[in-house]
Parts: sequence; structure tokens; C-alpha cells
Amino acid sequence: MLRLAVFGCLVVAVVAAPRAARAEGAAAGPLWGFVSELRVGVLSHDMLFPSPRKLFLPDPFRHHFETGASVNGEILFASPSFLWVIGSPRPRVGGSINTQGYTNTAYLDLDWEYRFRMGLFVEGFFGGAVHDGKLLEGNPHWAELGSRFLFHLGLEMGWRLWQRHGLSLYWEHMSNSAFAAKNQGMDSMGLRYGYRFGE
Repeated sequence: MLRLAVFGCLVVAVVAAPRAARAEGAAAGPLWGFVSELRVGVLSHDMLFPSPRKLFLPDPFRHHFETGASVNGEILFASPSFLWVIGSPRPRVGGSINTQGYTNTAYLDLDWEYRFRMGLFVEGFFGGAVHDGKLLEGNPHWAELGSRFLFHLGLEMGWRLWQRHGLSLYWEHMSNSAFAAKNQGMDSMGLRYGYRFGE
């Protein structure tokens, strides 16, 4: 069921983005009045990531427990007016499907963006995720994530081209923050393409 839901999100992102690109000359504004941006990408799944105890450069070809790549898709929505009190973040929903049959995820976040001159942008996000991976019965090939629902947070930095198109480096972290008996967590990093409809 989770795989089908994530697959639906990916289909929307993959199908709608090229159509939006063909309609480049259309009036600027959110798609259907509420869809701000669509993003798709490929992530290195469950990669080794530095911690305060072990400092090293992230390596997308070294994995923690689970291996392979994940196909990621995401829909970002225009920020509702009532969210101005916390900086007008954009709500977003997305998910990832692992290409080797490991953990798939779906998430719902709030995304704060800061745009620099010349097209550079930086984003931070925080929310929650659900997954279909192992909880406590993991083995050397599966992460033990401890609980079905996890915190989801991360950063994204990229460059916006021709106002609408964007290429970015994306990092996400999921864990239960030690609220469960097991908390191995999971980090993924990769490249994404986005098409933005409006501000």
C-alpha cells in the first residue's frame, strides 16, 4: 500500500513537470491554485553519514545497512496564509521507492526556503514519515528503525535556472529520536530536479 501511494506521487511529479515546462509562457502562479512545485530525483539510500563521534566526508557509495538507490518524488504546496506566524513554510508531501526492495518511505513536511540573488536557494524542512521497513527484527541487511512513524528532517541546496527550473543537492534524515527501543535511523542523499509554478 505504501509503495502504491509513493508511486502515485512519483507519477504525478513525472507527468505534470514536462507538461508544465511546455506551458512556460503561461501566467505565473501555483498550479490549480495550490501546487507550488514538483520535484523528482535519485537518492543514495541509507548512506553512511558523519556524526559528532565520527567525522568524515559523506560518501554516496558507502551504505549503513540497506543498499541501492531510491527514486524520490515530491509535491510542494503554496504556503497557506495562517503559516505566516512561523515564516510561511510550504507544506510538502513526497516519498521514495527503493530500487532493491528495501525500505520505502512517504513523508509530510513543512519547508522553509531562503533565496539568494543569482538563483541560489537553501531550504530546511521538518515533518514526519511513515515506512514499510523493519522495526526490531532487522538483520545485517536491514535497518532497525524502531517505530513505524519517524521524524523527517533535512536540507536542500540548489540553483534555480530560467526562473522555473531547479537543480539541487538533497539530504534527509529519518529516526524516532530514541522514543523506541531501536533507533538506527536512516540518511539519504542525492540530486533532484524541480519545476516551480509560482512564488
